[in-house]
Amino acid sequence: MIVVDASVAVKWIVREAHHEIALDIFDREWERIAPDLMLPEVANVLRKKLKKNEISQDQIRIGLQGVTVAPISLPKCRTSRPD
Repeated sequence: MIVVDASVAVKWIVREAHHEIALDIFDREWERIAPDLMLPEVANVLRKKLKKNEISQDQIRIGLQGVTVAPISLPKCRTSRPD
């Protein structure tokens, strides 16, 4: 099992430093798990990259579609402390 955070998922979409390493993680036959907050975090990073003209709207659309169907378990994060 490997825990994927938003920075890895962004590298699946955007060609930047360590893009190839991130793709290798995606291609392996590992069980992937990520916090459910990963999706909004990825969307936020992509929005910032769009604002800086580093990526296009199409890259965001295609990238988010890919991340939402990627084989990753997204268990619900706790929002409060257990009693």
